[in-house]
Amino acid sequence: MSNEKSYSKAAICFCLASVFITFCAVFVFSIVLSPQKFVFMFTLCMLSVLSGLAFMNGPRMYVKKLFISKNLIASSIFVSSIVLSLYFSIVSASYLLSLLFCIIQLNAMLYFFCSTSAVNLNTLKWMGQGCWAFVC
Repeated sequence: MSNEKSYSKAAICFCLASVFITFCAVFVFSIVLSPQKFVFMFTLCMLSVLSGLAFMNGPRMYVKKLFISKNLIASSIFVSSIVLSLYFSIVSASYLLSLLFCIIQLNAMLYFFCSTSAVNLNTLKWMGQGCWAFVC
């Protein structure tokens, strides 16, 4: 694995990511019937972004940065959620698990890049209370 930066390859990866995120926007309404298409496109978008960042920083340096002790947990969760969301959207075709790993993937990506998460414990409590109030 080389350590040279390639901005042209990074630009290509980011352009691919924008294409895949556009497909995600198109497939967002199909989540109810078939979330596998959305999850597959979202995962390809995340892989494109990850590849683009690797080419921008140099692949060897970026892999080292991913797996330093500070980023180890978020990177491990991110990579495993990518693999599992691809598995459950292509091979096993599980409705709930593909969506679950897509949400985990989003949270791991947000935590890694922004040190925050989209869904935390307070959000889950708030959603649970809203569902309980709706039922009762």
